[in-house]
Amino acid sequence: VKNEIDNLRYPIELKGQKRIRIRTFGTFEVYVDEKPVNFHYSKTKELLACLVDHYSALCSNDTLIGTLWPDEPADQHTKARLRKCVKDLKDVFAAAGAADVIRHQERIGLGLDVSRLDCDYYRYLQGDPMAVHQFSGKYMTQYAFAEETRASLQYEQTSARGE
Repeated sequence: VKNEIDNLRYPIELKGQKRIRIRTFGTFEVYVDEKPVNFHYSKTKELLACLVDHYSALCSNDTLIGTLWPDEPADQHTKARLRKCVKDLKDVFAAAGAADVIRHQERIGLGLDVSRLDCDYYRYLQGDPMAVHQFSGKYMTQYAFAEETRASLQYEQTSARGE
């Protein structure tokens, strides 16, 4: 039976387990089946981090460009760069058999199906005691756009302790 499961064309999700695990506390890291995910472009990883930070909301191209390239206009050049990152993101998850985690609606935006992810930030928001304990004041430390969420989490943590 183990041999058959190992040779399945499409990996199965065991009950209660998610194939995609995202760590946001500390530095941002992404794993599929417990293996680190490698993107072709560093901006693709940053794009995914931005989508994680927005939870399940669909983000418009202008919002994403403003986050990823804050000092550049949303012109054809930056829109082409964004399309390249979106394609890389979709390709990486499709190759891992997890294409359905990406929600993309033309002319509306890009987002995530958060039900397909195991994410420490999402578990924290749901009140998971383990996730609450794991948060030590650091959230996606390599990305400036995460400052607002980091401050919000730190404030919430401080308020919960009554400080």
